[in-house]
Amino acid sequence: MPIPLVSAITDSLTLSIDGAGTWWTLAQLTGPDGISPVSKGWLGLEVSPLTCATCLNRVSAAPGFATFQIPATPAVTLLPGGWTYRLHGFRFTKDDKGFEPVPGAPEVCVVYGKEPMAPRQAALIDLNLFFSGAYGIHADEALEHPRIASVIEEFNAVWAQLGLSVRAIRAYDLPPGHEDVLSTDGPDDDLSALFAFSAGKPPGIGIFFVKTLLVSHTDLPGGAVVLGLTGSVPGPPLVGTRRSGIALSLDLQTGMPDGLPLTAAHEIGHYLGLFHVSEAGGSPADGLPDTADGDKSNLMYFAQNPESTGLTDDQGWVVHRSPWVYPPGLEAP
Repeated sequence: MPIPLVSAITDSLTLSIDGAGTWWTLAQLTGPDGISPVSKGWLGLEVSPLTCATCLNRVSAAPGFATFQIPATPAVTLLPGGWTYRLHGFRFTKDDKGFEPVPGAPEVCVVYGKEPMAPRQAALIDLNLFFSGAYGIHADEALEHPRIASVIEEFNAVWAQLGLSVRAIRAYDLPPGHEDVLSTDGPDDDLSALFAFSAGKPPGIGIFFVKTLLVSHTDLPGGAVVLGLTGSVPGPPLVGTRRSGIALSLDLQTGMPDGLPLTAAHEIGHYLGLFHVSEAGGSPADGLPDTADGDKSNLMYFAQNPESTGLTDDQGWVVHRSPWVYPPGLEAP
């Protein structure tokens, strides 16, 4: 399908695909020069349709509502003119061991970026914080709570190296019954219900603080308990969708330092369009020219450790093209 003409002053665009009940990915993307940064036929070459790690412009599938940023690397140029794309809908097989295609006609939203920004240019983001009541933390006192204050402090400390800081922080209480996220896939999963509470709020990245966070569809029977989870990579440029948010667990691991602040900084990186610099098992990295596979000092290393705080120019290039990042003096998106 065609994308409306891309302007010469646009630094990026995001495609958001709304189609409940189905996983969506970008099967192909072709520019006006005929080059395809998301190559035709990649679905037949990858082990699964969840991620195209070999595409020049890396893409990652999401259930119900998927978002794709173009470009997602400085190796891709967003040429002015006509772009075309092709989508692929799929679902897990009943035994959860494979994938099968699903026909559908989702709604597509195209959001164009602003004028280009430099990789370490001063820039701002806004945050909407949502509290489930887990561990007695509520909106009226949350910003003074030591653990929540440490999340904001860590973000400003880590992301300052790329010029990013938080402008507005708003706090909201969730209705009772949302302390635990026990499902992350399906038409009525807990994660989608949680993120839906961002509807009607001012523009801002939604961060949801819960007690237990269990990820569905892993190699572990019953799922896996995690510290943080982003709705999609990148996050939607909209509030109120099934993927509009980041969920963070307030649980503390016995004998371990509090991982909440660094987990939040890492997950916000995903929401702004960054993939892991490397994955468990040695699978391909994020594709950015200046990140090193296996670099444990990078914020986007797959396994959290206290030294994982570094960020590179190319990572800055990507996040400064997120619709959630804007320069001082410009109104929030």
